[in-house]
Amino acid sequence: MKILIFNQNWFCDAFRECGDEVIHVSMRDDGDYKLSYFMDIADIIKSLPNNFKPDRILFLDNSAPLYMKGLENIDIPMLFYSVDIHQHYTLHKLLNNVFDGMFVAMKDYIPRLNNEGYTNVKWLPLFATKVCPLELEKKYNAVFVGTLNEKLNPDRVKFFRELEKITDIYFTTGKWWEIFPKSHIVMNQTVKGDLNFRVFEAMGSGSLLLTEKSSNGLFDLFKDNVHMITYNKGDIYDAKEKIDYYLSHLKEANEIARAGREEILKNHMPQNRVEVIRKELINLDSKNRNIDNMNFSMAVNYLEIFASTKLHNENFAKYIITLAMQCFNNINYQHLSIDREDIPLILSCAINYDNIFRTNICPNFIRKVKDDVDFEGFKLYDFWNLKNNHDMDIINSIYPDFNNENIYNLVNNYITSFLL
Repeated sequence: MKILIFNQNWFCDAFRECGDEVIHVSMRDDGDYKLSYFMDIADIIKSLPNNFKPDRILFLDNSAPLYMKGLENIDIPMLFYSVDIHQHYTLHKLLNNVFDGMFVAMKDYIPRLNNEGYTNVKWLPLFATKVCPLELEKKYNAVFVGTLNEKLNPDRVKFFRELEKITDIYFTTGKWWEIFPKSHIVMNQTVKGDLNFRVFEAMGSGSLLLTEKSSNGLFDLFKDNVHMITYNKGDIYDAKEKIDYYLSHLKEANEIARAGREEILKNHMPQNRVEVIRKELINLDSKNRNIDNMNFSMAVNYLEIFASTKLHNENFAKYIITLAMQCFNNINYQHLSIDREDIPLILSCAINYDNIFRTNICPNFIRKVKDDVDFEGFKLYDFWNLKNNHDMDIINSIYPDFNNENIYNLVNNYITSFLL
């Protein structure tokens, strides 16, 4: 196969070992082609080296929206691997409408997606991005390496500060591959009970993994007290007890660490995941796409980009919100299949479009949508707009119950809450 891979370079070598031709596109300098600005997918393909024409496209989650347009206009089968669905559930759920297949790294989200009608998803757990050489000489007793930003994850910082007071634990940020192999014990703490990369990388380093008891497939893949040791989430005394015990029983700790490393090397390397991904890519079919659902999902994707760029790149933000409105306008709302909780995103786009361009075109857009989509917020938006334009006669005839200042203030606060 000829495979075009976006974002991460986790699997390029493994695909090439299988005989596949691969072009890796990244916004960093680690790819075969650097995506330096927002482009149409068709233009990206035209500009690839050696006139490369992909048979399949693989998007690997980089915890950001899709920074490109035109995906709804190509007929190449596309696959998405969601790593951070626990962080970006709404967006990743909707991206299932854009792609022809989707893998999810967090197993617990599969039933939730299925219950919401998103059935074209499969579990594919994470893996060890690299395996370090074994280190016989240990420098650290117990360590944690990861994000320690108190604003982003206050519970984590508090946990390790408290744990440090009662046992020997070193926690830091940085290059885990320089620290894990030199540690007797590697601790793991999650953001939202996720089965994260640290689980696989710690065991792969040959050190004993001490991880919090979590779901998302942890105990489907590994056995407690065989491949790893677990502690109760947030329980510093349970963690201390495990650390102290295994530091005083290093032979037992090393046996578990050895079993964990062997399990990683056997079943949880990039090539193991590529075996599964290749089969899925081969069987992908792009003929069953729902263009209305794709437009809705890409509009939400653009809204996420707009929200993250509007403060520091006004011209780009205007371009992106225009793309979002185009997508929403291209939808036949009688054929739209979305969850009710996602409908306010349409209202959000309309309000932000008029706000940034100082226009008044969105009331007609909202009226177009609300005939087919039952959402109270559209009625409130209509009233809010009429009131701001002093169309009191229309308000009195259509919305007589809204014609007082107290109600208007409530509606105004509601509508302005949609400004991103």
